[in-house]
Amino acid sequence: MSSYIKCVDAINKIIRAILIAMFIVMFLTAFAQVIIRNLTTGSIPWSDELCRYLIIYIVWMGAGLAARSNRLIRMEVLPSLAKMSEKNLHIMYAVSTVISIGFAVMTIYCAVNVISINYKTVSPALQLSMAVPYSAIPIGCVYLIMNMLASDFEWLLKKKEAEQA
Repeated sequence: MSSYIKCVDAINKIIRAILIAMFIVMFLTAFAQVIIRNLTTGSIPWSDELCRYLIIYIVWMGAGLAARSNRLIRMEVLPSLAKMSEKNLHIMYAVSTVISIGFAVMTIYCAVNVISINYKTVSPALQLSMAVPYSAIPIGCVYLIMNMLASDFEWLLKKKEAEQA
């Protein structure tokens, strides 16, 4: 489990850098579009499409990073109202993780079906196969599952260390 966590954390560093680069490209493209549109009569016809596809990847990949640091939305009202014990709280979070992983697997399955149907379709401005933007969904879900498992494995390792101490 420890080597899995280290591997996922190494992947996270790379993904974080890629996401930052994507955000910078998106910002510069949108900024250039606004400047060109306001200073000339022309425009960059592919800028909106590129920004849209980049934000899709940023959101789906960012969800994985958020999962690793337990920053995704989860049920917090029930534990505070029911005054759950530490053990019951972790059981509830484990059930929540299983449900989330099940949802991600179902999303991957559906996204792969959509990609298999629409891969020959091309985007209007960039002339990319629509498989490229649609691939953000299964890639992001696999990455999300990897990080959810790493987060849970890390909790289990900390629990074992606490029990041994």
